[in-house]
Parts: sequence; C-alpha cells; structure tokens
Amino acid sequence: MGAAQAEVIVNRAPISGQLLTFLNNNGLQVASGRYWYDRVSGAWGYENGPIAGQIWPGLPVSAPLPADISRGNTGIFINGREITAQEREFIRAYLGYTLPGRYWVNAYGVGGPEGQGPMFDLSGMAPQGGNSVGHRARGGSVISDGTTSGFISSDYGVSVTCGPDGGCIY
Repeated sequence: MGAAQAEVIVNRAPISGQLLTFLNNNGLQVASGRYWYDRVSGAWGYENGPIAGQIWPGLPVSAPLPADISRGNTGIFINGREITAQEREFIRAYLGYTLPGRYWVNAYGVGGPEGQGPMFDLSGMAPQGGNSVGHRARGGSVISDGTTSGFISSDYGVSVTCGPDGGCIY
C-alpha cells in the first residue's frame, strides 16, 4: 500500500493530482490543508489568513481566488483578494500609506490600481538579493519586466510565462 496523497484544497476547491505531483517534484512538499493562491502574483496563504509566501505565478489552479478567502476587512483588494489588517499594516509601514481600493500586483511585487499602470513596488518587502528584475528561490527563478512574469525551474527544465492579459504559456 502506497503513501496516501495529501488532501489539498486551494481557493476552496481540490487541486488536481497532476498539479500536486508537479509541486512535490519541484521542491514544494505540500501538506494536507486549505490554502489560497493568487495566479497573478504567485502569492499564497492558508485559508482565512494573510500571505504566507510566494511560489510560481500562473499555476493551473481550477478555482478562482475568492475575495473573502483571507477574511480581510480592509477595503483593499489585491488581485481580487481583500487583504487582512496585518497585511495592510505591513504595506503601510513599507510604503508609508495605504488607500482602500482595488489593485493588481505581479510576481515581482510591482503593482497599481486595477486598469492602470504600475504605481508602486512591494518587492523590497520580501527577502531577496540584488536589484535585478528577478528573484531566485528554492527550485528556480521568478522574473518580470513589470507586465509579463515567469518562472524558470533550475532543476527540472520547467517554465511558465504569464502576460498582462492573464494568459500563460507552459
């Protein structure tokens, strides 16, 4: 009898066994649990909580990101998800201000009001090295030019590139 596969719920829906295998084969040992995932930025967290980290953007998660998945009550939405008070305070400490509204943020941390161009850069909030247009993490690199983002695996030759229209190439 083989090991039981983790029961992983993302954005309130089970993820495919194929995606779970991909994640496990690329250095992410995903434990059973309930998570949220932002396909645009690669941000993830536990259901009912704030951001916990960042992985590859554009993963084929079947369910959309629910606005209320983090139980935020700030009036600040990033890529459709209302952020928590804790996240708002981190952003306020970093940028010096926060304003209620709807914003986009890409995998590099560059963002702006929905439907508008980039107006802020949150990339300095996360630990990363250098001032390059990418971030090397366990398993590969996240790259971006502010409109198109991608991930390149250093171990398995896997890549994904996502454009500003939300479409991705694997």
